[in-house]
Amino acid sequence: MAAGVFALVVAVVLAIYLVNRNSTPDFNQVPLPTGGGTLSNSDAQIVRSLAMRLHDDMAGIAIPGFRDTDAYSEFLQLTDVMFVAVYNDFGKLYFSEGDGTLREWIDNENFSYTFSILTPWSIYQGNEVKDEIFIRMNALNLQ
Repeated sequence: MAAGVFALVVAVVLAIYLVNRNSTPDFNQVPLPTGGGTLSNSDAQIVRSLAMRLHDDMAGIAIPGFRDTDAYSEFLQLTDVMFVAVYNDFGKLYFSEGDGTLREWIDNENFSYTFSILTPWSIYQGNEVKDEIFIRMNALNLQ
């Protein structure tokens, strides 16, 4: 009897897992604004590194004075192709965590008191950088 109950519990847990593992919606990539839509290996490495740095900075609790403000500045300085590629790569890596696209992650961040003791951002530049990122995203139709 105990073996039958155990087998039933395992079957139910397995069924719930199989149903829920694909329950998050897929991330819809934005085509890169290039002819071929591809990146070189070195550009792809830059994109992956920056997507991961942005995620690491926004995941968990942000401690004022210890944010990776350089990641946001570097993101803004990218070409349109690289900017879209970071947006796409971030979505591929982290969309399934449930917080949405890179735009939604940034929108949910509070940059009001963002500064870093390691970089020259002032306390008030955080929201300005967020606004600049959204202006750029709007121009590239990144929702």
